[in-house]
Amino acid sequence: MLDDVSHGRGGSLPLLVCLHALGMSRHSFDGVAERLRGRYDLMIPDLPGFGERAGEGAASVEEMVRGVRDAVAAIAPAQWAIVGHSMGGKIATILAAEASQGRIEGLSGPSAVVLLAGSPPMPEPMDEARRQEMLASVRTGPLDAAAAAEFLQSNTAEPLEATVRQRALDDLQRCAPEAFRAWLEVGSREDWSGFVGTLDLPALILAGAEDGDLGADGQRATNMCIYPKARLEIVPNCAHMLPMEAPDQVADAIVRTVR
Repeated sequence: MLDDVSHGRGGSLPLLVCLHALGMSRHSFDGVAERLRGRYDLMIPDLPGFGERAGEGAASVEEMVRGVRDAVAAIAPAQWAIVGHSMGGKIATILAAEASQGRIEGLSGPSAVVLLAGSPPMPEPMDEARRQEMLASVRTGPLDAAAAAEFLQSNTAEPLEATVRQRALDDLQRCAPEAFRAWLEVGSREDWSGFVGTLDLPALILAGAEDGDLGADGQRATNMCIYPKARLEIVPNCAHMLPMEAPDQVADAIVRTVR
């Protein structure tokens, strides 16, 4: 589940936890991770139903939070921060709330939160026609090549570098269709805002200039209400796949926020 974690108890580097988007895997952070190694110990898991864990099928939001929570608590880092991309943003915020509220034995709250087009703890703003279109693409099985290509194109402003694009297409086609459906039908609609409340944490929210539902307006209406200290930055020439579209800008934003 972990990628390049050597932190352990009393480690000298802060732990950085990065959580991927719907349909993606830990590899969506490869470009960002290359730029951050040596500054942080990195925990970049595949969430259940995606990447190397596609065979596990669907997991609820609560189950995803619990899995990441247990992995972080087992390390018990003196310092840690969390980054969440899209679907991973909802998981990141719920986990940050649990830790900050003292609900996790032996684990203090994160020093900072970075959301990349993050899904909020409240129901995610999503065009219903688009939701139904995505659901139709996994109704009878995994995404096929054409549906994966369409999904990626609709979520990027410009073509990705060839190897990054192919890896993303591979991730989309191997993810468990039941996990894809579970997020669209249930997880993205769940309302955890009462549990989370407001989080008095240093936070940065990045939004792609050409993103749709989870762009700047969507972030102002949702996540900016959760994090009163948050800064909102708009990334030009990008849509929704920020870690792959703009790894330099994302890595720089993390370094500026997680000190």
